[in-house]
Amino acid sequence: MRHAGSRTLQGLPAGLMIVVLFLNLPVFLPLADARVGWIPNTIHSIKPSAWATAVGLYDADRYTAARVRPYSAVQFMNAELAPDARVVTFSEASHFYTRAEMLHDYSRSVAAGTWGARRPGSEDEAYRSLRAAGVTHILWDKVRQDIDDDDFAVRSPAFRERYTRRVYEDALVELDELL
Repeated sequence: MRHAGSRTLQGLPAGLMIVVLFLNLPVFLPLADARVGWIPNTIHSIKPSAWATAVGLYDADRYTAARVRPYSAVQFMNAELAPDARVVTFSEASHFYTRAEMLHDYSRSVAAGTWGARRPGSEDEAYRSLRAAGVTHILWDKVRQDIDDDDFAVRSPAFRERYTRRVYEDALVELDELL
């Protein structure tokens, strides 16, 4: 009796995997996409192009670019930035594919230069703080609403004119190099 129970438990992970695979068949995807708050078709992995990508028949960059909106910026960073680049990102967390080290604006190592130096006139302090943290670039999300040019030191026109150079821009993001 004890032997039969352990055999059932051993087969449980495989059985659960079969159920998950079955529910990810294309016929069920519209049901998942219809859920409130769901971003449709961004993480479904059982699609022809996903399978083709997994076995090397479909270009991985092309596949990712079609599904991750800011991926063109990621491609630029991977091609143009030094391997030891440190980028502060005021953007969403869809930069998992970057080779550069990504530091979110609220990270402890850079918070003094980002949110801590928020008041107008603290551009020099913000620059010194970011440079001390080894930051080489700043990635801005153009859609983000909580960053105002007039009251945020690293976003101010004075900071950008004195301390940065725009190296990439598209409809979603701006990438500035710290000078």
